[in-house]
Amino acid sequence: MSDSHIQNPYAQPVGAVELAPSDGDADASTDAKKRSWPASIAVWSLVCIISAIPSFVWGIGTVATQQAAAMIVGVVIFIAGYVFADQLTQGSSWRRNKSLRLALKIGYLTRLAISVIFPVGGLLDMTCGLFSISVVEFVSSVSLMEAHNMGAGTAGFGQILATTLVQGVVLNLVLAGFVVLVFGITLVVNRGAK
Repeated sequence: MSDSHIQNPYAQPVGAVELAPSDGDADASTDAKKRSWPASIAVWSLVCIISAIPSFVWGIGTVATQQAAAMIVGVVIFIAGYVFADQLTQGSSWRRNKSLRLALKIGYLTRLAISVIFPVGGLLDMTCGLFSISVVEFVSSVSLMEAHNMGAGTAGFGQILATTLVQGVVLNLVLAGFVVLVFGITLVVNRGAK
């Protein structure tokens, strides 16, 4: 048997989608694109704070009238998570994939635009917020809306923090679905252009 008939068991399957950069897809210097810790903190603080504005306004007006600190702590937790994820994945090959970078930029810029347009951002955040309240109420067996309606007995710090974190996860899942859709479109467009 000749060597030409032996296949490498570690080779990528034929027709598999490659997330690593291909010829012409990667930047010549990936080191120049690495973001410093202060830059990561600035970028993700801006993204998370702007994205949180509709939820913050809605939360203060409904279930968290006296729990702004809980929502702020939740946003800070998301900022920290994004900063660490950004820094830990800097050297990953998928970060150099032009189509994926474009999809991520479109996704996050769309999220920021939706947050600034209050009727749209408010509707998205309110829907995810109501779902999050239901999840926290189910787990804790305490009605956040009833606590709010009692006046002085507003929902506790822990309940509002939990609701903020659940809502952040839900909104990030929605964003991830949108980014996957955009990534699929960019792959189709790039293949059609070749």
